[in-house]
Amino acid sequence: MIRSDTIRKGESAVYRSVLRAIELGWTVSRPCVEGSRYDLVVDRGRGRMERVQVKYCERRHGGAYELTLTRHSGGRTRRIYSYDESEVDAVAAYLAQDDLLVWLPVCEWNGRTAINLRIDAPRNGQRRSIRMAADFRW
Repeated sequence: MIRSDTIRKGESAVYRSVLRAIELGWTVSRPCVEGSRYDLVVDRGRGRMERVQVKYCERRHGGAYELTLTRHSGGRTRRIYSYDESEVDAVAAYLAQDDLLVWLPVCEWNGRTAINLRIDAPRNGQRRSIRMAADFRW
């Protein structure tokens, strides 16, 4: 786990994602300037480019990762924007403490501001509305 600033954590997640995409034989590109809603563009060989937002996540108390899907605007009034399918096609997340990459297609997060991904099954046996990180392992 990296103990440094947010930018370094984010960059480590991006580079891990680039490496994984290359291992899968995908073509990967990055935007030339900061500020776009996506961090990578991948070509999986399907004839369509996909815009990918990459997130770095740390485990919260209770054993789940909270994947925050928002961005704050600059300026005087801070506005919070969530991602939608017109801007991003997939979210890749690096779950730091478990050294795990997950890939979430748009149907899993569109319209949400956060998703909880669990590593371990809940102790109470709950299954409904639970997202297990292993189901999205990339």
